[in-house]
Amino acid sequence: MAAVTYNTESLIAGSIQTDQVYLAADTYYKGMLLTYDANNNYWVYDATPGAADTGVGIYLGDSVSTSRLLSSAGYGTIIKGGDVQEGGFVNDSGNAVTLDEDIISVLGTFGIYVKRA
Repeated sequence: MAAVTYNTESLIAGSIQTDQVYLAADTYYKGMLLTYDANNNYWVYDATPGAADTGVGIYLGDSVSTSRLLSSAGYGTIIKGGDVQEGGFVNDSGNAVTLDEDIISVLGTFGIYVKRA
């Protein structure tokens, strides 16, 4: 798999809503799928979010860094709603991933709409 070009144009496809959330200790890449872990009160990487999740988001970070290492839990910016591009998603190694229809549908139920190129 090819690496994704890290700029907001590869992920954002229109109006978005963001939030500062509490993230688990991990390395985060722009475009990573996250779900809310209600047991631990933070957001974590989740390659296959489901309809039963209590929250789904996409790591956005800041406009300068392509990734961020949190050695302990901390805050970061995620996309919680809006229009995103299908080609902007990555896994927990920063490599491009293709979303299947199940994940696209789940994202839509949380107000994140995937636009196809």
